[in-house]
Amino acid sequence: MPNKVHNYRYSIPEVYSVITRKEIKEYLIKENNGNKYISDKEKIEYYQRLSKAYIKNNKIKRFIYQYLEGDGNELASKFFNVYSSSRICFEMYSWMENLDCILDIEFEYHLPSMKSSSSELMGSNMDVYYEAYNDITFIESKFTEAVNNKNVIIPDAYYKEKGIAKSQKGTYLKSDLYYRFNNNYVLVKLFPTFIEDIIKSINLYEEDKQDWFDVKQEVAHIFGICSYIFKNQKKINNKNIHFYNVIYDFDKPSLLAMEFKTKVNTFMKEYIKALKLNISFDYDFKYMRKIYEEIPDAKAFGSDKLVKDILSIYFKYKCD
Repeated sequence: MPNKVHNYRYSIPEVYSVITRKEIKEYLIKENNGNKYISDKEKIEYYQRLSKAYIKNNKIKRFIYQYLEGDGNELASKFFNVYSSSRICFEMYSWMENLDCILDIEFEYHLPSMKSSSSELMGSNMDVYYEAYNDITFIESKFTEAVNNKNVIIPDAYYKEKGIAKSQKGTYLKSDLYYRFNNNYVLVKLFPTFIEDIIKSINLYEEDKQDWFDVKQEVAHIFGICSYIFKNQKKINNKNIHFYNVIYDFDKPSLLAMEFKTKVNTFMKEYIKALKLNISFDYDFKYMRKIYEEIPDAKAFGSDKLVKDILSIYFKYKCD
């Protein structure tokens, strides 16, 4: 099996589908006999698949535990929605567990959290994390979700000192940046300036905020990845780290998203250089269809069906 499955390097083309979120939701519900959720029989099959054990890094793992421990409460109902992004994500990546070149794979992966004396732990979960011999990849995957970026505010805790920074509840934070950033002196030095720069971009592209791009969530992910790098310096040295925001065909690039991408990649080079690590980092946006097209004729995790057969319903519509 070619190793390219864990190292996509294409960028979003300047084309996108004419299908809308509403249209694809209506189509999927219609194809499911008018029901918004999959059948009880299908739910049982997914529970069985999610509960199937797999071994990575010499540990016995189960995907179901990862979803249950995630912050999104996905298995309560979201996962079983006919247009569930978490279920599509599971199908698109879980089959990779069978590849020898994949050393580890998890869903709802916990990134290191920010410490807070106000009991507000500002952490984030990555939809997918997988590790190969020379690569570590983080995936944030979107399908029909829409984000309201109007009047978005980046929390003070990411860039302001105590006495100035307020919690999301409106009270002043009692902890300084060094404490909040888990003693990461390099992040304390560089991250506040990066955030101030991102805030300028948010204000600059006020009218251009596309509803697929969640800038506040991406800031949390970048902070988490920076903390992950700092915490795992020996483990990750000499590796390539990738962070991909995977979106569906009906989304087009926005100026805010492209500006964010440029600033993130510039910031991360500076951050890695300051840590004196021999690693590379790239942040990019990917189309879900392109990843789907590159999936080989592999069986889905815990199933006799092919991955592409399960996913085909989501890709009926072609890009223009």
